[in-house]
Amino acid sequence: MSPRKYPKKQIKKRHPNLIELPEEDNMDRFQIVLIGIFFLSCFACLTMFYSLDLSLFGLFKLLCLFIGISFLVPISLYRKKFTMSFYEYIIFSAISIAPAMLTLTLFTNIALKSPSYVENYKIEHIEHTSIRSIYTLENNAYHEKVYLRSIGNKDEVVVNGSSKFSIIFSDGLFGIRIIEGKQLD
Repeated sequence: MSPRKYPKKQIKKRHPNLIELPEEDNMDRFQIVLIGIFFLSCFACLTMFYSLDLSLFGLFKLLCLFIGISFLVPISLYRKKFTMSFYEYIIFSAISIAPAMLTLTLFTNIALKSPSYVENYKIEHIEHTSIRSIYTLENNAYHEKVYLRSIGNKDEVVVNGSSKFSIIFSDGLFGIRIIEGKQLD
């Protein structure tokens, strides 16, 4: 016995709230675009991250915030145009929309910044490694932020002596400080 096939009009009459999906899967090209957005967003976030006074944990918290925000758009809006399953919706929100929003936020923070200001500290101790020089600053300033008080061998730094360490900052639009440079005076 073969299963009965009902016409679409009969199904729609019996189940008026049923969402009609297109017959064939139209997510192939969309998934390729999502993968491209993911890689571009990751590359852009990592390049901008090194110029920000932001810890890796702070970046992770921002990403989690944007993942939560990306789930506020209901799946029914996407299903009007695409044959999106619930799993694709989760992946789409977490892997494409959230990193793209994070990238746009970081870019806007850097693009719309306040005027620069300088913080000067006396150098108390210098530790040289093969990769970078780490400075211990007066009053243990930025003790937990080694990236702020270190200079890599390949970094372009103005060296006038070695008694003071200066960090040039500017405040971004969203309150994330931007590291504009470091100086040895």
